[in-house]
Amino acid sequence: MPRRTPRLLAALALVGVTALPGLAEAQSVTLNQAAFRFLRQVRRPDGQLPNWISRRDCLEDNPTFGADPNLQRATIQMSPNVQGARTGWSLQVWAGSGVDCTDVNQRQGAVARCWEVGRAANPNMAVVTIDVSPRKIAGQREMQDVLPDDIGEEVCQQQIQLPITLYLMLVDGGGNIQGSVAKWENTTLDLLGPPAPTAISAGIAENALVANWTVPIAGDLDDIDGFAVYCAEAGGVPADGMGGATGMGGASGGGACSSSLLIPGRLPDPALQCGRSGGRGTRETRTNTLQNGVEYAIAVAGVDRVGNSGPLSPIACGTPQPVTTFFEAYREAGGRGGGGFCSWGPPGPAGGVAASLVGVGLWWLRRRRQRA
Repeated sequence: MPRRTPRLLAALALVGVTALPGLAEAQSVTLNQAAFRFLRQVRRPDGQLPNWISRRDCLEDNPTFGADPNLQRATIQMSPNVQGARTGWSLQVWAGSGVDCTDVNQRQGAVARCWEVGRAANPNMAVVTIDVSPRKIAGQREMQDVLPDDIGEEVCQQQIQLPITLYLMLVDGGGNIQGSVAKWENTTLDLLGPPAPTAISAGIAENALVANWTVPIAGDLDDIDGFAVYCAEAGGVPADGMGGATGMGGASGGGACSSSLLIPGRLPDPALQCGRSGGRGTRETRTNTLQNGVEYAIAVAGVDRVGNSGPLSPIACGTPQPVTTFFEAYREAGGRGGGGFCSWGPPGPAGGVAASLVGVGLWWLRRRRQRA
């Protein structure tokens, strides 16, 4: 027995020596919160779900933003900790929703539901950074083989809200996953805005219109962060033949109200926004400066926490007009008081002054009603 002990110890030592390289080359990919960055032109605060992909993020992931040094192209940037990568392997990022992308059948074949959104060809470098295209995520599996620069803006107009899981995995030359896989589950593809408001009216103001609406009662109202008003000169027929509402409160003329640029039920053109109110309970806001004497069509859309606008409401029309205030009317009627407690004029019969003020007030209110 003593003679066999040295041989046993030598054999164990040999096993230990040959096992050490394997332990040193253990493969793994890990990703923490600090290693995930969403780069965008306008930073979104924590209360507005900064890790989610909005319609604006999708639209600003384009070559124009990438080529302009003054613009930040929307990009998801990840710097995972990669251990044990070998030459010829790649670090791949796959996206999926409700499926396990480590299953090869979800990445390849007719029933696959995951799609590749990023890849680093040299994951054995000391620092690995990989950029993921928001538009590539929005394109889903149908756009897997299309470069991000070649994916059109139409994918950003989808009305979807989809939880996304990103899988970061080391893949060898044979397509096999090596070692542990990192999962990122804090991102949602949110291109779906709130439901449209109803009962739109356009109140008349000087160089402006006052939009009024009823908050929608369907859909996820907790997601509403406010409302946006959109303006365009009235007239024209929408491309699909859809008209707007007939003249409503404050609408000039009382006839049909139409706009070729504001189409109810469609997503609005951001360039037409002319007013904004915060809070899901608001029901009125004044537009930005408009031109007196020009008839405008207005429509309202809800805005969610990530900045997505929902579809447009029915439209209403109105014409901004000069507004005569009470004291302007008073002066036009011959009044000479300044309107303040300290103003005074030549003494006169108190009853006559009071009667004049009452008369001017009634005349002014009558003019206001006629203009409304």
